[in-house]
Amino acid sequence: MTYIDFKIVQAAGERLSEQISILRELKEELTLAEYKIRDMAYMDETIYLLRKSRDELQEEMDTLRCMVQCLEGAGELFKKTEQGIADTYDLERIIYPKTVFGTSHISGLDGYENLLAFYI
Repeated sequence: MTYIDFKIVQAAGERLSEQISILRELKEELTLAEYKIRDMAYMDETIYLLRKSRDELQEEMDTLRCMVQCLEGAGELFKKTEQGIADTYDLERIIYPKTVFGTSHISGLDGYENLLAFYI
């Protein structure tokens, strides 16, 4: 049976959100650095590299957001499914019907009793 510890799922989502915050701060620092050097001479390549890095950070942030959404969605679906099963089948209250076994007299086994797992 598959089991998900929702505390671990929640903690993973929080860690991903923290990483997104860190990347957002880095992106803001790159934007600020670009703003400060935009009017300086011979900084075209540096500005290009800053923008490229900023775009890459944005892609990473988007990917992490998607991961958080998937993680939360999977957890919610698992909870919903688990609750549906619990609602449908109250496993602690299942009553199994009594089974009646009859007796049978098997003939023709004379001499083979020692091979049987039961006694006649």
